[in-house]
Amino acid sequence: VPTKEQADALSKDLQNRAVIP
Repeated sequence: VPTKEQADALSKDLQNRAVIP
């Protein structure tokens, strides 16, 4: 089970990718 920090990092990574066209 991912820790909150891992989940936050993954969420941030996904958000960063979403910004890239």
